[in-house]
Amino acid sequence: MTPVDLLHATRIIIAVPERWCQRYCALDGFDLPVQSDSVTACRWCIRGALGLAAKAAGIAACSGAYPVAERALTSFIPDRLLSPWNDAPERTHAEVMALIDLAITSLEPHA
Repeated sequence: MTPVDLLHATRIIIAVPERWCQRYCALDGFDLPVQSDSVTACRWCIRGALGLAAKAAGIAACSGAYPVAERALTSFIPDRLLSPWNDAPERTHAEVMALIDLAITSLEPHA
């Protein structure tokens, strides 16, 4: 799996606003915090979705496509801190999706 594939998978996980969350990596149906790969998880922050996509693909968080995908995301954030950016009270789902799209575009080969 390439970093672009990983970002596309991340995007799919939180494609609709109801599947995105703030303040926790993942939440269950009762809005209780759970691990991002928990079978009860139904909402994820951007970092939780990235981690879930990586785990589903068998990618370790410290090797391969994961750090490249994460760097692509954080390169568009002023302080380069993904979780605080996701969790900012003014942050919107549309902004999160736009960040993922920017990261994908930045990694795709240009003709």
